[in-house]
Amino acid sequence: MSKVLGEEHVRRLRGYLNDLRANGIRVSNATEVATACGFDRGVLYKNPRCRELWEEHVRIAGDASATAERVISRQSEQQSRRIRELEQKNADLEEKLREANAEVSRLRIFEMAYDHTASTGRDIMP
Repeated sequence: MSKVLGEEHVRRLRGYLNDLRANGIRVSNATEVATACGFDRGVLYKNPRCRELWEEHVRIAGDASATAERVISRQSEQQSRRIRELEQKNADLEEKLREANAEVSRLRIFEMAYDHTASTGRDIMP
């Protein structure tokens, strides 16, 4: 490979990777990158400057991917915790509702007994 061609490969690769970064795109497929740059993927490994640029790009992409995974994991944990809290709150409210319904039933019995006593003058219970 001639020095001029090697420098041209570095220029193309640098430009392409800069465009990817500027657009927030992380590509880790060597064939895809080499094809987009118009050379064989072997250039990414044989040309020392291209290899350095490529390895840096892959490392940064890997770091970004790991960071995204940590963020997603943290969000998932927060959502799970919130779901557990809401489920517990729901269970507590359902228990209070059962207790309130039982109290309403008990009070209806007293109301019926009162109405009977008021209308007949006699107590339900002998």
